[in-house]
Amino acid sequence: MATPRKNHKVRDAEATKRRLIEVVGLILQEQGHHALRTNNIARFVGRNKNVIRHHFLGLNNLKRKYISEKDYWMPFFERFQVSDSAPATELKEMFVQLMQENLRFFFEDREMQKIILWQISDEDVLIRNISDEREAEGEKLFRLTDKFFSDTDVNFRAVIGLLLGGSYYMVLQANSIKSKVSGIDINDQRGMEEVNRTIAQVISWAWKAAQETQTQEVKTSSIMNHEFENLKRLATERVAGEIGTPGPESRVALYEEVKRVERIMLDHLLGLSNETQIKTYLKISMFTLVRVCDQLYRHGDLLNEDANLLMELMDAIRMPVAEYVPESIVLPKLFVNNEGLRLKEKWNHVLAEFRRSGIDHTLLEIVGIPFKRFLYSMLKMHWADFKYLRKYIAVLEELAAEGSVSEEELVHDLIGLGFNHVRFISWYVLQVQRQIAGKDVDEAERILKRHKTVLRQVSLFTNMSFNDAKMHPVDELLKWIEAELVLQSELKCGVDLNPLSLNCKLAGVQLAWWQKLQQKHGVYDEEDEVRLFKKVAFNFKGAGKKRLVDEDFKPDPVEIEDIAPLESILTAMLHEIRSLTQ
Repeated sequence: MATPRKNHKVRDAEATKRRLIEVVGLILQEQGHHALRTNNIARFVGRNKNVIRHHFLGLNNLKRKYISEKDYWMPFFERFQVSDSAPATELKEMFVQLMQENLRFFFEDREMQKIILWQISDEDVLIRNISDEREAEGEKLFRLTDKFFSDTDVNFRAVIGLLLGGSYYMVLQANSIKSKVSGIDINDQRGMEEVNRTIAQVISWAWKAAQETQTQEVKTSSIMNHEFENLKRLATERVAGEIGTPGPESRVALYEEVKRVERIMLDHLLGLSNETQIKTYLKISMFTLVRVCDQLYRHGDLLNEDANLLMELMDAIRMPVAEYVPESIVLPKLFVNNEGLRLKEKWNHVLAEFRRSGIDHTLLEIVGIPFKRFLYSMLKMHWADFKYLRKYIAVLEELAAEGSVSEEELVHDLIGLGFNHVRFISWYVLQVQRQIAGKDVDEAERILKRHKTVLRQVSLFTNMSFNDAKMHPVDELLKWIEAELVLQSELKCGVDLNPLSLNCKLAGVQLAWWQKLQQKHGVYDEEDEVRLFKKVAFNFKGAGKKRLVDEDFKPDPVEIEDIAPLESILTAMLHEIRSLTQ
C-alpha cells in the first residue's frame, strides 16, 4: 500500500509546482513583474510562503522556471540550426525566417510581452542572466555570418538588433494602446504583412551591400597589386644587398619609387567618393605597405633609413584621411618600436608620480601592462591598439599632473578608459571582497551598493576598451556586484546556498581554525586568507549543521578553549600516520 501513497504525493507535488508556475504568469499579466513577491504568490495559491522554498528552493528559481517555459527563443535556436559551411543564401534566408517568426510569436504571446517589458524596465539579476543566456545562443548564429561581413562596412549584428528592437516596440504599442507606429498598424493583417516584407528586404539589403563592398575590394586589390610590384622588387633588392652587393643606386631608386607610389595613392584617394571606398582602399594598400616596411626593418638599427621611407609614405597617405583608417590595420614593426619607446618614456614619468603618491604596487604593475604589451608582446599590434594607448597615457598624464593622486581617482580613471584587463578586474573584485569580509549582511549590502553607485557615475573618456572582445569594466563589475547582492540577499533569508556542503562535528570556530592551520602549513594553495574563509563557509557546516558566520573566523590571538579540542584529534591522526609508516 506504500507505493500508491508515494505516487499520490508525487502527483500532489507536481500539481503544486505547476500551480505556482501558473500563478506567476497570472500575477505578471494582471499586476506586473513588481508584484512577483513570495507572499503575494503564496496568497494566490492559498499556501504558506515556505511552499515556494520547498518546491523551488526560492523565488528566483520559481521565476526562472516560469520564464524558461515561456521563452520561445530557446526553441527557436534549436530549430534554426545550420552547418558551419552553410552558404550565404542559406544563412540570409534563415535570419529572414527567424526574425519574421519572432514578430509573429511575440505578437501572439501576451506573457512573453510582459517578460520583455520586465527585462527592459527593471534591473533584475535573474532577467539579466536569462537575457545573457539568449545572447550566448544567438552568438552561435552570428559567428556563422561574421565571416561574410567582417571585411565590409555592414554591421549585420546591428541590423538584427534594430529589427529585433523595432519588432518589440511595434508589438508593445499595438497591444497596449492599439497604436500605429509610422502609420503602420500591425493589428491589421495588411500592416503585419508589410512589416514582414520589410524585414526580408532589410536583411537582403545588408547582404547585398556587403557583397558590393567585397567586389569593390577585389577591384582595388587588383589595381594596387599592379602599382606595388616595382616597390616590392626594389625592397627585395635592398634586403638582398645586406648579404651581397646591392644594385646600382638602389637607395635612390627606392626613394624615387616611394615618391611615385605616394603621388598615385593620393590621386586615387581624391577620386574616391564615400567612406566605404576610402576604408577599403586604405585597408588593402596599408596591408602591402606594412609588409614591405617590415621586410626592410632591421632590429637594433637606430636609423632604419629604408624602413623609414615606407613609414613616411604611410604617414603621407594616412594624414588626409586619418578618421577613416581601419582599426584592424596591423602596425609596422618600426612604428611599434618607435612609438612604443616614446609611450614607455611617458609612462615612466607618470609611474614615478604615482609611486610618490603611495599607490599600491600591485595596482601600478597592472596599470603598466598596456605599455609592456605594446612594446614587447609577440602579438601583432593594430591601429586600434595604438589609438587606445595614446588616449590611455594622455588621461594618466593629466591625472599625474594634478600632484598627489589617490588610489580611488586612479581606479575610476582606469574604468573610464575601458581598461578591462582580467588582472585589473580581479584586483578590483578582491578589494571589494576585503571590504565586505567580516561585515554583517546589511553592512556588506551597503558597501556593494555604494560601489554600484560609484561605477554608474564613472566618466567615460573613450568608447574604446583595452580588449574589445571583453565586456566594458563598468558592465563586468556591475554584473559581479549584482551577483554578490543576490548572494547577500539569500544569506539574509537563510537560504542554504550549497546543498552539497560537508557536515562537521567541530564547532564553527574550531572548524575555521582547523582549515586555517592547514593553510598555514601548506595543505591549501590559498594565499588570500579572506578567499579561503569564503570557500570554507560555503563548503562546510559546523556542529549541528550550522552555517559558518563571520564571528567564527576570529583573528589572532585565539582563545585556548576554542582550539583545545583540536589537539586530541591531531594527536590521534599523528599516531595513526606513524603506525602506518613504521
